[in-house]
Amino acid sequence: MRFQDLCTKEQNEILWFYLSLWKFIKIIGEGAFYGTQKEKIVISSDVYTIEKYAFANSKHLEEVLFEKDSICGFIREYAFQSCKSLKTIEIPNRILIVGEGAFQHCDIKEVDFSGSVNEWCSISFYDAEANPISKDAKLFIANKLVENLIIPSQTTKIGSFAFSGYNYLSSVMFEEESQCSTIEKCAFYQCDNLFAAYIPLSVKTIETSAFSGTN
Repeated sequence: MRFQDLCTKEQNEILWFYLSLWKFIKIIGEGAFYGTQKEKIVISSDVYTIEKYAFANSKHLEEVLFEKDSICGFIREYAFQSCKSLKTIEIPNRILIVGEGAFQHCDIKEVDFSGSVNEWCSISFYDAEANPISKDAKLFIANKLVENLIIPSQTTKIGSFAFSGYNYLSSVMFEEESQCSTIEKCAFYQCDNLFAAYIPLSVKTIETSAFSGTN
């Protein structure tokens, strides 16, 4: 007896929907390009997940780009760990989660984010070393260097480690009628050059070390 014979019509429809969708989704597997000798990598737009250690210890890797309309949502633990020559990386706007130490022991100088400030604030970074801007990199959102940050009114939270260690940040302001209710842990941790932050009344929770190490 076939598996689908054991399912209801509705269950079969759902099953075949996901099976048909799956063939269009790609995963770069754990350690798939560990230690690659390539200097530049362009990640296909249909890659959904970059797994643990996928490009780790790639000593010659200098640049990581994503194709336009990338659906990548996950960069897993230590994916780019010890890519010591890595200077430039693009982060697509569909990214949801960046795992522990994803950029540990990297010396990235430029991060280009294809989305908006609101989308950047929604990313869940596991720790400071999951965020590629934490080691003196410049962050460009919509091709503009982030220095005087304006949080859009529709932003409901600023995620953990969102701007942790970002030394090019001077000020943080919020648009009128802000919906932001939470500034999560270490969101602006050790932003050495941050001299002004104007917090709206909508913010009810400021978590541990959100502004620790700032001026």
